[in-house]
Amino acid sequence: MKKTFATITFLVLLAATCLAQASDTLWVKGLTAGIAVGPSQIWAKTGSDPAGRQNSFSLPNLKIGYRISKTVEVALLVPGTMYYYTTNGKKTDRSFEGFIPSVAFWPCQRLWILAGAGMTFDAAAFYEVKNGNTTEMFFTGGSVSVASGYTVYNRKHVSIDIQARLLSGNARLVRETRTATTLSLLAGINWHR
Repeated sequence: MKKTFATITFLVLLAATCLAQASDTLWVKGLTAGIAVGPSQIWAKTGSDPAGRQNSFSLPNLKIGYRISKTVEVALLVPGTMYYYTTNGKKTDRSFEGFIPSVAFWPCQRLWILAGAGMTFDAAAFYEVKNGNTTEMFFTGGSVSVASGYTVYNRKHVSIDIQARLLSGNARLVRETRTATTLSLLAGINWHR
């Protein structure tokens, strides 16, 4: 009963927010680009090792796309989260990223929802690769991402938004698979023409 009430309340508030936005100033058709940064949590599991959780920083979070109508944008999303991994007693910095074609939908002017599926990249940080040692440097697999954001500022061709993003995927290592899920809270800046 509580879940049903919470769902109905959320939908009513969403509808009220959308209807209250009478101005048409945020609708921009054309090329878009964005970058976002913020805190993140990553849950990672490698092979039969127990899953671990780390607080981290989400970087890079890049987006380039095209707004094809007032409510739809197609985009290429590159979300990522830094984390550390211990192998053979040595801690190394790594990045869990995605290369994800996606579609964003605006149910109202300031609120957007995004979903996509693509490729995961699990890679060593560039400063961890020394003397050409590429052991456990770069792995790929499949991933999905969902996100939602709210535009808090808009001026001509620039907007600032607050985003929540979930990225989940796996990377095939040499002998096992690394599965990870990241949840990020981001501040983004976007350019649109």
